[in-house]
Amino acid sequence: LAYRVSSTEEPSLLLGGELALTNLDLRHSDDSPLFRLRTMIVDLDWAEILKLDINLLSFDIYQPEIFVSRDQAGQWNFDQFLPPAPAKDAEETEEEPSALPKITAEVIEVHEGQVHFVDEMPRGGFSEEINEINLRLDQFSTHPEQSTNFVFSLLTGRDLKVSINGDMGLNPILGKAASQINAIPLAPYYPYLAEQLTAPIEGHLDLNGTVHFDAAGNIRLENGAIDLTQLAVPFPDEDYFKLKEFSITDISVDLPAQQLAVGSINLKEGDLKASLLADGSLSP
Repeated sequence: LAYRVSSTEEPSLLLGGELALTNLDLRHSDDSPLFRLRTMIVDLDWAEILKLDINLLSFDIYQPEIFVSRDQAGQWNFDQFLPPAPAKDAEETEEEPSALPKITAEVIEVHEGQVHFVDEMPRGGFSEEINEINLRLDQFSTHPEQSTNFVFSLLTGRDLKVSINGDMGLNPILGKAASQINAIPLAPYYPYLAEQLTAPIEGHLDLNGTVHFDAAGNIRLENGAIDLTQLAVPFPDEDYFKLKEFSITDISVDLPAQQLAVGSINLKEGDLKASLLADGSLSP
């Protein structure tokens, strides 16, 4: 820690060194878990505190665990920690966004994170374990016109795999991200669709593509693909619709230009069982 005073320049407070935090455990008043952290290590090259100019060599977070839940009344377990929304004044003008602090880091990594999710609000409830959450940011920077390379991945307890990599800038916000989301199981999400469906839909969904976004908020999708396999939609009275494979390839979307293009659409081995009802309509 150093404090410098000069007759020609503003005073500066410089800080450098290493900080380690281990075995953090945050809980609610009823002793239910909210957040756990095995280890966090910050290797600070130097920081000019008074000017909010921070330069990190590395920032590592090991095995963070987040517990997220919602009760039947729709209240989230972390609601009590959020500040109340400010009342809006009709005559109040919007404030200009504040400038970002100047932060650089050679490497920022999250290692083997977990999210424990429980939702009691939909009929029947829903839960999910999200494991192996890993994130790496190389040459992270909030300085203007600088970009950060990133790699992100996770694996859920139902073997849903997510992998995203690309580069992005924060000042302004822009970049691109290539994503692969594989083996999304449809049946477990039935509680959220129980009011629209009579029974769970079976099948697995894969989504792939590259998203580009710029400082003006324009979004484009390139090389998109949708692959749905082993689809099974049950109907009343043992009727059903089955499809072994449904795929759409080479999808491109340009939102500013309002353009959509598709390379191919494929359907394979469809099977429909339906009944003709007394009023002349089909059962589905």
